[in-house]
Amino acid sequence: MFFLATSSNSGYKISSALEIPIYAIIRGNISDANLNQIFKNSAIKGVTYYVGWSKLNPQKNNYDFSSLTKILTLAEKYNKKVNLGVLTGRWSPKWLENNKVKYLYWNHFDDYVEKGNIEESKAPIPWDKNFCQYFETFLVKLKEIVDVNQKTFNAIEITGGSNTNGIETNFICSDDELKRVEFNFLKYTNNWKKIIDNFSKLFPNIILTLAIHDSFGSQRSQESANELINYCNLKYTQRIKIAAYAFTEEEWFNRGNQYADLVLKLPSKDIVLQSIKIYSIKSTNVNFEKMLFKASEIKPAWLEIWGEDVINKFLDSEQ
Repeated sequence: MFFLATSSNSGYKISSALEIPIYAIIRGNISDANLNQIFKNSAIKGVTYYVGWSKLNPQKNNYDFSSLTKILTLAEKYNKKVNLGVLTGRWSPKWLENNKVKYLYWNHFDDYVEKGNIEESKAPIPWDKNFCQYFETFLVKLKEIVDVNQKTFNAIEITGGSNTNGIETNFICSDDELKRVEFNFLKYTNNWKKIIDNFSKLFPNIILTLAIHDSFGSQRSQESANELINYCNLKYTQRIKIAAYAFTEEEWFNRGNQYADLVLKLPSKDIVLQSIKIYSIKSTNVNFEKMLFKASEIKPAWLEIWGEDVINKFLDSEQ
């Protein structure tokens, strides 16, 4: 349970307990000092660890899980839990390019948690059969680590179905590129279903999360997300939680917004929220507090915030 001190700058008081579990998102470039600072913070339940598939599987048939086992060891030491997200998409191994895997291309831009530069990017086409086969082989090896450390995991992110990071159920590229790779909602959604089934088979005793989205090229559509939500609910009741990774204190994230409605229509215990940005870099502590307060009203299964906000003391009870 995390108690947030009243802020004199926010214009309102957050005087009640924020009773939802909070996880801090950490990535591969974090220093040991900052890593330990996050794990020592009593306000967090654990960490959400994002790691590129390329880091864990740098060469074909060569696996290096040392970075993951380091996180699991620290979590056990500090009595914390771990959410794991293995990133595919742009973070897929380079060796795939020499193994008959087909790629798509786009100009990538993210100023929420990345530098905000426009970068020419490429990633395997998620339904490419060779890509799917290699990723499934990797997941079998990952299972060995997960099974040994099962008690330390809170959840595992279902990944592999999208092109940017493999996580959210979207497809970021130009409409011309959508046409070139022969994208259609049936093919895209069915591939996600196969991925969901595979994760569920490999990790039967751990909660899974699926991050929904509605962006496809220049259009927005709830078609795929709604079908996948229904699929998860019907086939894997309470095993898979639906995540929204663009949660914000801003007014647009409320009922009536097409994206927000995908999760807000569900029971709160079945959803996960993730902060849309690193507030300590992009915004103010006041906005961060408003985001926490809004999450406390929605009451998701847990809330994920960026580790940088913990390091910069935005989560501390005394400002």
